[in-house]
Amino acid sequence: MSEKQGSNSFFWGFVAGAAATAVYTLLKTPRSGREIIEQVKTQANQMLGRSQNAAYDWQQATPSAAQSWQSQAGDLAHQAQRAATDAAQAAQEQAGQAAAAGQAAVEDLAEAASQTLES
Repeated sequence: MSEKQGSNSFFWGFVAGAAATAVYTLLKTPRSGREIIEQVKTQANQMLGRSQNAAYDWQQATPSAAQSWQSQAGDLAHQAQRAATDAAQAAQEQAGQAAAAGQAAVEDLAEAASQTLES
């Protein structure tokens, strides 16, 4: 029976503490529930407006940034193409020079060989 009486006392103590806390909170709260709800709504609307403005600003900035990046990419591609063309021309010239030098060497060897055979 003692346990039941202790549980009963605990329950009523809990209820009394909750009631005392509720009364204290109601007396010490500087605003009414409606005022708090309105304040929360106002702050939520302000935050929503700021986020919408930021999203709009981002959407406005994105196309111009993309266009700038596309222009830069085109310029870099053109520069790379020019550099590749210049390198190919230089390689072709060097190959022509090497072929001419090789042909001259072959002619020199052929002449030397014919002179050797004649002698």
